[in-house]
Amino acid sequence: LQEATGGPLEAVAGRLLAVGGTLRPLAVARLRGGILRDDGWARLPSQPAVITSTVDQLGSRLLFRGYGRSHLTAPIFAGLAAHDSLILLDEAHCSVPFLQTLRCVERYRGRDWAEEPIETPFAFSILSATPPSDLRPESVFPGAERERALDHPVLDARMRASKPAKLVPPLKAKNSSTVDALVEAAVNRACEYVNDGNKKRVAVIVNRVRTAIGIATALKDRLKESADTVLLTGRLRPYERDRLVERWKPFLRADEPDDPDRPIVLVATQAIEVGADFSFDALVSEIASLDALRQRFGRLSRMGSANPAPAAILAREEDVKDGASDPIYGTSIVATWRLLQERATAERTLDFGIKALDAVLSEIDDLSPYLAPTPRAPTLLPAHLDVLCQTGPIARPEPEIQLFLHGVDRGAPEARVVWRADLTPENSGAWKESVALCPPSTGEALAVPLYRLRQWLANAGGDGDVGDVEGVPERRDQAEEKIRPALVWAGRDRSRLVQKAAGLRPNDLIVVPADYGMIPMGQTEPERALGRRRLDLWEVARQASGRAPAMRLHRAVLEPWVGCPVVRDLLDVAADPACDRDELRDAVDAVLAYEGEGDEEPAGLPEWLKELLGEVQSGLVEQHPDGGLILFQRHSPAKPDEEPDLFADDDDLLSASGKEVSLAVHSASVWRATRKIAERCLAHDLMEALSTAAYWHDAGKLDERFQLVLRQGDELAVIAGEPLAKSAGIPASPARRRAIREASRLPEDFRHEMLSLQLAERYARLPEERERADLLLHLVASHHGHARPFAPISIDPDPPEIRGCHGGQAVELSADDRRRLRPAHGISSGIADRFWRLNRRYGWWGLAYLEAILRLGDWYGSHHVVDDAGDAPVEGSSKRRAAGQEDRPAAPVVLSGIDGANPLGFLSGLGVLCVLRAAGESEARLHWQRSATWQPVLTGIAPGSPVRSTRERRQSLEDAVASVVAEALRGDDVPPEAEQQRREAQKRYDAAKKAIKDKLQELKKRGLKGKERRTAIDAEVTPLQLEEEQRRVERQAALRQAVPRPELAVGKHIDCSIEEFREHVEAFLNGAGTAQREALDFLAAFASDGNLHESDTKRVTGILASTPFCFISGSGHQYFLDTVRQLMAEVNEERVRSVLFEPWQYRDEKLSMRWD
Repeated sequence: LQEATGGPLEAVAGRLLAVGGTLRPLAVARLRGGILRDDGWARLPSQPAVITSTVDQLGSRLLFRGYGRSHLTAPIFAGLAAHDSLILLDEAHCSVPFLQTLRCVERYRGRDWAEEPIETPFAFSILSATPPSDLRPESVFPGAERERALDHPVLDARMRASKPAKLVPPLKAKNSSTVDALVEAAVNRACEYVNDGNKKRVAVIVNRVRTAIGIATALKDRLKESADTVLLTGRLRPYERDRLVERWKPFLRADEPDDPDRPIVLVATQAIEVGADFSFDALVSEIASLDALRQRFGRLSRMGSANPAPAAILAREEDVKDGASDPIYGTSIVATWRLLQERATAERTLDFGIKALDAVLSEIDDLSPYLAPTPRAPTLLPAHLDVLCQTGPIARPEPEIQLFLHGVDRGAPEARVVWRADLTPENSGAWKESVALCPPSTGEALAVPLYRLRQWLANAGGDGDVGDVEGVPERRDQAEEKIRPALVWAGRDRSRLVQKAAGLRPNDLIVVPADYGMIPMGQTEPERALGRRRLDLWEVARQASGRAPAMRLHRAVLEPWVGCPVVRDLLDVAADPACDRDELRDAVDAVLAYEGEGDEEPAGLPEWLKELLGEVQSGLVEQHPDGGLILFQRHSPAKPDEEPDLFADDDDLLSASGKEVSLAVHSASVWRATRKIAERCLAHDLMEALSTAAYWHDAGKLDERFQLVLRQGDELAVIAGEPLAKSAGIPASPARRRAIREASRLPEDFRHEMLSLQLAERYARLPEERERADLLLHLVASHHGHARPFAPISIDPDPPEIRGCHGGQAVELSADDRRRLRPAHGISSGIADRFWRLNRRYGWWGLAYLEAILRLGDWYGSHHVVDDAGDAPVEGSSKRRAAGQEDRPAAPVVLSGIDGANPLGFLSGLGVLCVLRAAGESEARLHWQRSATWQPVLTGIAPGSPVRSTRERRQSLEDAVASVVAEALRGDDVPPEAEQQRREAQKRYDAAKKAIKDKLQELKKRGLKGKERRTAIDAEVTPLQLEEEQRRVERQAALRQAVPRPELAVGKHIDCSIEEFREHVEAFLNGAGTAQREALDFLAAFASDGNLHESDTKRVTGILASTPFCFISGSGHQYFLDTVRQLMAEVNEERVRSVLFEPWQYRDEKLSMRWD
């Protein structure tokens, strides 16, 4: 497209250029293993781009999480993923839960769920030879044209290619041998194919990592130099996997591969089933589900050879016996093995060619028993999104997003692990400083199930016998409480050392000493790894990510070459705190000049490492906290494919150009970049709020203490120079940064954007419409990821005055003025209220998209600085709001009957506020005052509000509050005839249940067993069960008409079945939206279809676990929701007034939720 000079390509390129407004028609990027590799253009929301990714990487970002990333950057990814995007879901039969979640996202992006939705396209399509069964036939492309589309000689050759597979008899375990029979058989078959002479490329694909490692080890020992044995599993770090694939891709690619010098045997797990464009001449596969086998055979003779491509399918006897169930494939392995045996020839051969196998399977009506289980995702509800969108800080507890990506019982939470040679176990106090100087690159991070990580760090080991697909089933083994020390990396200021398993959370990035080893966590390719154990990849992963080269001169890192005298001398110089630059240069030159060619001479550094040392030898030098030095190449312009350090997003101190950037220039640059992006992505009426927020986003850096930090404590430079936005150089060491901050008297956790917010409230030209003013202020406060919904707590008892100019606007706040400001971290600051108003207005992803545009404008403006303000805004607000001036609060209402020191009293106070808000009191607020106890106090009840309107008919404000609350709590009136029908339906249902119970008792007394019992149950019990189901449906229908609130139609119990819960969700979703969602919110509070009952009996039948607040489960014929219904019937104004404003009295002995 870039080079097109005519024809359709040039036309397409022209249209893409017009859409994107850049010099590149189409950007291409990859998001895998946490790495975003692109050519720089894909970070512009307006740039047309194709990005390849995985379900975990894309799905986590879509749900406001990002594996291996800072939660503060999550809204950027969420906003971009959900807007102006087409998601092509490859091999969708493997990703049914994610497909279900995408459908929910599509629904919640709609007009019902945002008052002013951001109108951009969002769609998804499925690429699969076996699409999910719930798709309508007419929605499958190309529909009736399919046969004609496939009528092509190239495709025909691929589809007719013969792939005869030999079914090897089930392998029995050998009692006298520790060798796995399947490993032994796979090695023998692979060697036969290699020795054939015509098979240059052989694949061995198995179901477990441990099996793959055993086969690869045995093959290397057997074949030695006669063939290359390559091990490829999903337990490789991204950098190592990329190098491994790139090394062997020329010989294994499907289209016109190079001829290898000797045969290649690739041993792999399920990781190769999808996404690998490799082709093999022969295949050995462990038995799997039918769909998994078809994927594996898709790698055999991929381009369609004229000669048959042989294969063998192996199975352990215990894996295919009756009743066997696999953790990944369930019972489909047993069913598939039987099917293959039934359809195979007398020689136990079955052709797995596409057309040949289609002919065999066309005779089978239902293939579901032979396919891998496809677990269903829990229903994504609005309340879940309310929790997930809170990324600054993360809300606790939070939904486990693995369930929404891989389904129930398939979503083991994961963490990412990085190994470092310079972290010594005996000096864990220096770990945070060391990692801060050498922050992790995602290319060196290995994704592992969290439960296995906890076991491993607790020295509980683990055998590595796991599958190799995203979303493997979670093992619920409990790790030991105490673990070996590990660093949870979350940036310079938020990282923490943990020594308890509970301190490791899903999606954490964990850094551990390389001395811990890697077995059995994953596979490693040590060719370019450093340290004694050859596990440390920091230098090479950093370079591969596009960042400037760097190298650690640390004894533990370079230990493999310590025997070389010049390397040892270099390390001695680096370890000397008094070494000067000349000494260091001489020692480096000696290492670079050393050849070590003689047999007796110790080996020097390998050439690739010497080349790296040469690139950094004249660069910046940092002291390593554990002894030694770190050399960084001097600043050079950012490479187009540089991976951003997103954990540093909340840092915002250092200039991208290596030069100081003034606040005026930076503000103008960001203003211009944001406008350019917004013009192509948003409606024009949002432009003013975005561009003004862009100009004011860093105004808080006018604080003189912040200026001292930017100028590294140089007070004279602060006085003489203009205010800076970016410093030319800030120490990377957290300790040195902390020292500068403390010397400048800047409080811990000070956030300049919160001061920017306070200044913008008073001096920026705010839009007239409240909604746009809200947006402007929120964008300023959230441009580093905070204020979603809270600001970090930062106590600032002695702030200096602010005196300066921003965009031609004088900005002045005295120290007293600043002390009178409501702190940004306070609940009363309005930041949280504003966040929720904007979520309802623009939708969860809409607000994130608006934030992303400003934040990417900030990033782009920081990297592409303009020298003058140009047409940037120079006027501030014509209205000034005095510091500390607040709207005059309405008369307070003290809820004197509620004791806030009691947990139930505290919750009751919050409940009253929620009820009033839902009733229309949008400005109602709550605070607490100390009396004999803590009392809740309501404020913000404005004239014309529901309470004020009611007060006109009441004697006091207290009576009015009681009236409004009582009316809301009572719900709808239930007609007497509806209640009567409910009772009759309940009796019929109870009678049907009793009939089943009685019949089962009768059968037991008759002493029937075996076939006689099964026949009697089919004949006598099954009809009663059908009758019970019909009565249940009738009862639910009657209940819906006889409840004061719709959520009570769930029934007496909360612990309904999965099917019942989903029926209620679907019913409540019809007509629901931002203003009508309370019933859905209650459902989310009651239960989740992703959380089954803890009772094994109820789990098997699909019964859901109830909320822990459910203390009533049927004893004494009392039920949770039925008690709620009865309590609602007893609500009246007198009782509510008594509860809210009078001393509590114990009067109602019968009805209780048992919360006390």
